[in-house]
Order: sequence, then structure tokens, then C-alpha cells
Amino acid sequence: MENKNTLVALSLMMLLWIGYTFLFPAPQIIATSPESSPAANTSITPSTETAQNSLQLTSPSAIEAPAAQLKDIVVETDLYRAVFTTRGARLKEFYLKNYRAKADESSSEVNLVSSAAQGGTFALTGEGDFSVADHVIYSVDKAETFLRLSGNEEQSLSFSFLLPSGVTLLKTYKFNGQSYSVAVDLQVQNSSPSARQGTLSLALLEDTDQTLTGDIVDDTSAAASLVGSKLQVDTLSDLADENKNYKDEVLWSGYKNKYFIKSLGAADQQKLEVAIHKKGAMVETRFKSPLLLIPAGELVSLNYFSYLGPLDYQILKDTGYNLVSAVDLGFFEILAKPLFYVLKFFYNYVGNYGWAIILLTVLIKIIFWPLTDKSYKSMKAMQTLQPEMTKLREKHKNDRDTLNKEIMTLYKEHRVNPLGGCLPMVVQIPVFFALYQVLMNMIELRHAPFIFWLTDLSVKDPYYITPLIMGATMFIQQKLTPSQLDPIQQKIFLIMPVVFTFLFLNFPSGLVVYWLVNNVLTIAQQLSVNRKKI
Repeated sequence: MENKNTLVALSLMMLLWIGYTFLFPAPQIIATSPESSPAANTSITPSTETAQNSLQLTSPSAIEAPAAQLKDIVVETDLYRAVFTTRGARLKEFYLKNYRAKADESSSEVNLVSSAAQGGTFALTGEGDFSVADHVIYSVDKAETFLRLSGNEEQSLSFSFLLPSGVTLLKTYKFNGQSYSVAVDLQVQNSSPSARQGTLSLALLEDTDQTLTGDIVDDTSAAASLVGSKLQVDTLSDLADENKNYKDEVLWSGYKNKYFIKSLGAADQQKLEVAIHKKGAMVETRFKSPLLLIPAGELVSLNYFSYLGPLDYQILKDTGYNLVSAVDLGFFEILAKPLFYVLKFFYNYVGNYGWAIILLTVLIKIIFWPLTDKSYKSMKAMQTLQPEMTKLREKHKNDRDTLNKEIMTLYKEHRVNPLGGCLPMVVQIPVFFALYQVLMNMIELRHAPFIFWLTDLSVKDPYYITPLIMGATMFIQQKLTPSQLDPIQQKIFLIMPVVFTFLFLNFPSGLVVYWLVNNVLTIAQQLSVNRKKI
């Protein structure tokens, strides 16, 4: 992906910069330095308790009463507006009321489904005695076509269909006014005089040509599955090459982009068998049940949860089901989490993520001030030894071993550690990458304004002003940094600010603000060290 490739390139250049600047003082010197498997292929038979509990929710008369007709039912909460259809008992549209497709307040709400041309998502099909097409017309238990939930209120919407085999399929959606999670319960009631058996499949459908249009689409769009404890991400190019099948290990699966996710999993945390395939623009994630054996007059329930909403770390954590694993905080997640919470803490006080980023940058700089101060002092001390080291090189230019011994003796006499300028910098690299992940992936920064022309911290500076200023501060910083490189190498490394400036042109402005402020603080610290006598 473009962002990951850019990060890799940035990492290599940073390491190259640090290595040349601090690890190799001069080319003439050679310094020495110290699973459990569920019953996916077995039968499920209903227990008496399960059947009784399920029948309390829906009686046979409630299933058979409404007449089947094609219509839409709208369910609205404080968080979303969902549109369901009796054709296949599917979800057709799902609008997030707190998120806009663009930063403009007049922009349309984000629609996470928007695949009406394909009939919607949560498509149900069956095999054996439960064979059913995904486009049949279901009966619905509500006469009204609009349901409104407020606060912590809960409601449900049930669709039913009677199969020729005498089996009734019941699909029930359950809503909570304060949650993006929607329960999807399947019930299979055998009203025939003999036992019935078969399997059911519930599918999430993603039309990549129609959904998530606008500025919320980027190259991070992919199928995501929690397989065991590992998040498995299958990109569109991966799925174009081959279908993916995960057996007996999936806790949930779905489709996500940089800021939003649609997912489905077993409500009882039972591991599922999931098949993901791509056909044209359509990605299908299919959840297949084990073989169901239902005696006459009995009922079996399959309970799923779904989450259609933002990749908000705290919301996902509160929702449960280990959905928080969908948020990619990178290799240094242990550092990214506290940085995320501190950033949120500052935002709660200043009410602006731009200023919160600046405060976090200052805090990080204060924490690492002693280390960087020691680093700059070490580099300054190394620079003051350059005249004497030049004399040693001239004196022992034909004896490398003696030259190295004399240089190490010189370091000891002046109590200078040749690695003292590098190691403190290396310690800070994990923090930078952790903060990079936070600022690149926080949905809180999406459409978050800062000041003046910076109206969205999650996208690039539209006028490239901050990247250019950042490049200038980086150039000043490099000029102030004590260096033992020869003049030719110094000229080569003056190109680095130019390279970084071009890299940051398309970075989110929130990340550029961090880097810019960090550079300014670093320049102030370097000036302070350079004024002191070492």
C-alpha cells in the first residue's frame, strides 16, 4: 500500500541519515565499538432449553401472521439510519449520522452499505432442506415502515419465510439506540412431521464500485478477519488472485477501509467457517453454519453480531467481541496506545486536535530532552576533537591499527563516547513510528480542523505550506547539528531535507504539524547546546 511503502522509505532514509551522521565519523577512521476446533462438520441438534427460549421470542403464530409484500423499513437511532427490505430480509443502506462523506457540513452522510443494485447485505441462503434463494420476499412483523430508537432503547425487526419443506426461517435484527452493533439472529423452526437437515449461509456483500465513495476511500480498503488472535487482512489484489477460506478459527470477519468497518461474527464467540471471494467489483464474505439436524416440531437458533461503524478505538473497545483488533496501531502498539490516550486527553481540554498534537509534541520533547541534550553535547565534543583527529590521521595514515588505538585513547582522555550522539536518537525512533500510526489512522482527525487553511488534519495541506516550512526547519536543524562528515558528505546530506519535504507533501497535515513543531523545538535545543562550552 502507498502509505506503508512511504513509511518504509521514510524509515530507511531516517536510519541512513542517523547512520552516516553519527555512526561513521569519517571514512579514514575505523573506530571499534562494543486452536480448538468447534463442530463445524458435526450436527447441531436443538436442546429443550434452547427451543423453549427461542419460542418465547417468536411464536409460530407471529411468524405466519403477516402477509409477504415488497417494502422497505427504516430504523433510525441517534447514531445511524438503516434501511431494510423484505426482499431477502436484507440491509440496503446504513447511514452514519455523525460522519460526512466530505469535510463540508452540507455533504451527505457516510453510507456503509449503498449496494442496493445487488440487493443489500446480510444475504441468507441455505442448502438441503433449508434451501432458499437470497431474493425471496419475506414477511415482516411490523406494520409500520419507520422505527425510531432514542437513548438506550432497544427494538427488534423480524422477517420470516416458510419453505416448501415445512421449515420456517426467521431472521431477527436487534437494535440498541446507543450502539453501532446490530444483532442478527437466525431461527429455523421445523413445523413438518419429520426431521429436517441442512446448512445456512449468511453473507456480507461489498460492492467496491458503489460503497464508501468520496474521500473516505483509499488503498487501505480490504477484507479483514480476526483469525485466532491475529488480524488477517486480504486486499482486493489478494482476493483477485485467490479465494480465502478460514475454517474453525474466525471470531469475526468483514470489510474495512481506513476509517470504517462492516463486520459479522458469532455472538457467543464460537469460531466460524468463513469463505471470502471476489467476483468483479463484488466481495462476498460468507459465514456457513454447521450441519443442522432439527427434529419435527423443534427449533434451532444461530446468533450473530454485526458492527457497522467507525474504526474508533474506544468505541470498538466498548463494543467488545475483540473488534478493537481491527485498528492497526503498528508494530509499536504498546507505545501507540498511551500516545493515543494522551492526545485524546489534551483534546478534551483544548477542543482542537491541531493544538492537541502540538501539546503532545512538546510533552514528548520534554521527556526526551535529557537524552537529546546528551546526544548533542556528545556530537559537539566530537566536533571539538576534529583538529586533533586530523593530526592523528596524518601521522598514522599508513597504519590503520595504530590510528584506531590513538583515536580510542583520545576519546578516553576527553571522556567522549563516539556512540553517544547516536544511541539517544535511536531510542526515540519507536516513539516516532508509534505516533506516526496514531496520526495516520485516528478517525478523530478525519475532518478535524486546525487553523486557517488547515481544515482537515487527516488529509494533506492543500497549499503545501506546512511541508515547505517543515523542510526549511529540517535544513536549519541539519546545519546546526554538529557533524564529523567531510565536506562532500555534508553536501550530499543537505539533500535530505528536500527528499523529506517531497515525502511529506502528501502526508496528513496532522503528521506534518507534529514533525514541524518537533523540528522547531529541536532547533531551540541545538542552539542552547551550541552556545555552551563543552
